[in-house]
Amino acid sequence: MEVTEAKFYNYDCFLLEDRKATLKEFTGTGIPVGQFLEAGALSSSPNLAFNTCASCTTCIPCRIAVDRFEMNRSQKRSFKKNSDLSVIFSTETPNAHMLEQHADLFAKHKSARNLQPLGKEAKETEAKTIESKDRAFLKLKIENAKSSTLLFVEAHHANGNLAGAAVMRQDFPHIVLEHVYYETQNPNRSLGTFLILNCINSIEAIATYKEKKDSYLYLGTWMTDEKKRLHYKKMFNGPHHAFEILTKRGWKALDNVPPECRHRPDAFQQNAIRSILGTPVTW
Repeated sequence: MEVTEAKFYNYDCFLLEDRKATLKEFTGTGIPVGQFLEAGALSSSPNLAFNTCASCTTCIPCRIAVDRFEMNRSQKRSFKKNSDLSVIFSTETPNAHMLEQHADLFAKHKSARNLQPLGKEAKETEAKTIESKDRAFLKLKIENAKSSTLLFVEAHHANGNLAGAAVMRQDFPHIVLEHVYYETQNPNRSLGTFLILNCINSIEAIATYKEKKDSYLYLGTWMTDEKKRLHYKKMFNGPHHAFEILTKRGWKALDNVPPECRHRPDAFQQNAIRSILGTPVTW
């Protein structure tokens, strides 16, 4: 295993106003994806990174303990709302035609969800440029992925067109949700929820086939801000406390973590990385 530390990346936080975000990315060959995810890494495929923002520790790594997850009534309704869609789960890279649909939908979804609208001047031109870059980003990411490292969940209309998709990266039993993108014309469909639920179903199927327990779906970060931007992730908690966050004592069910302890556990993460790499790491 050869792992090197990349440069720190500094950018404007897209969740909290007037905040600067910092990301520390690790590159190299043979990166132990599962161990890094357990240490609270975020996937920035093909690399893994950690939030190291100096201004706050609000963003907390989170995951779903798939074995303990149970759908609630609202989530069950999302299957009824989307009963006209056919769902495909695959470890194979989409063919050229379908890859174009993936790229188009990814770019359109990202544009529709943009939290920072462009100014009126040159808005159309800039939007097209951004969509073009987003299309190229997803195509390159999928095409360059190593075989069997990506998992795909696709939802199709009756005519075969793509309604939504989720892309996961695996080091079973640790699987990280990298992208979810879908048509936004009909928000009542709850396609985002529907796709994540199908991701969970697909992981359960793999776990059954492999006869393994304790599989996890990593969802990036969760935060306790007043605007509750990422609180939709908590909806996957269920009656058995399946939603977990990383604390200074390791992964714990959110319901068992006091509010004052819900913050990014820098010391735990640094110690975990040091244990993996055998060298000290600081933010």
